Amino acid sequence: MANMAPLKYVRILAGDDGESQLEQHEVEMRTMMFAPPASPLDVADAVAVSSFRLLRLAADWQGEWHPSPSRQWLFFLSGAVEMEVSDGQVHSASAGSIVLLEDTTGRGHHTRVLGREPVVIVAVQLPLP
Repeated sequence: MANMAPLKYVRILAGDDGESQLEQHEVEMRTMMFAPPASPLDVADAVAVSSFRLLRLAADWQGEWHPSPSRQWLFFLSGAVEMEVSDGQVHSASAGSIVLLEDTTGRGHHTRVLGREPVVIVAVQLPLP
């Protein structure tokens, strides 16, 4: 079994000036036996986490400019949002999207729900670096 393409995600972080920015990243995967006797599958390196929460944003929800309450991975299960950073770049995230929020200081980001469907997210908090 050949390795599949890396998983892509967007990282939102605060620069030294406190302004938020977007970066495109990839998670490297390697094919391995993960749950024998099941067939091999692509696996990323383990990451230590501190907790997780389920989030649901109503269809009309908007988060004014705000920093992330913690370093956290967001895994989008349903619905869609737009996330804007300080320089005006906008990232659309929907079911299957992965976002790493690390803009815990400064201006933060602005989020708004797109469409009429609530957004369901798994937020996985990370320990401080």
